[in-house]
Amino acid sequence: MNNNIFKSIVIGFSVSVILFSCAPKKKVVATPTVQTPVIQAPKIEPEIGTLVPFTRDLFFKLKENGLDIKKLKFYVDNTIALNKIATTGNFEIDAYGNLVSKKGLAENVIKITPQVAGMVESIEADGLRLNFGRPNSTLKFFNNPQSPTSFSFNGDKFDKLNGTVEVPYNNSTYKASCDGCSNVTITKLMIKQVDIDAGINKSTIEPGAGSSNKVNLIGY
Repeated sequence: MNNNIFKSIVIGFSVSVILFSCAPKKKVVATPTVQTPVIQAPKIEPEIGTLVPFTRDLFFKLKENGLDIKKLKFYVDNTIALNKIATTGNFEIDAYGNLVSKKGLAENVIKITPQVAGMVESIEADGLRLNFGRPNSTLKFFNNPQSPTSFSFNGDKFDKLNGTVEVPYNNSTYKASCDGCSNVTITKLMIKQVDIDAGINKSTIEPGAGSSNKVNLIGY
């Protein structure tokens, strides 16, 4: 009798294991991590004073006075927002419950405001490259047939609809837009009026970072 009870228990347990093994497994879908863009703002200057456009004529006027523009502080007249576009690591669950990669999300935003000072790192054939406080990261301002008078910001892959361009920055590619205007390429370099007056009248300007390497500018 005891043997029969034991056999019944063993058989019942075996059937339960078989039935559990054959039962359909519930699909487990990973929950995506919601990533909020990190907004960075370089160091700003509380009091700047009057700013005026930095033009080609002003560039040569300062040169004629024997001044090194790499010791001047420059500013922009519009806020440049640099959006680093994510290529991996962002996911979402689609309508079918599948975990899919979600590309094109801005994961990092750097804002260069009119209160952020930049220094010239290099003078190139068609403009100037400036550093706005991040090591080994520069932005190009062009003085060419498209911007013959001023030094204007520009980049690659101009999106006429959204007024954006792509630029290399901080070892990555960023999409640059204007925070407050419709076209980032209208952003121009500005300079302190007091620095112009001091530089032209006294041949002295505020010391700053920069080397004395000479590179030709158009007509330089």
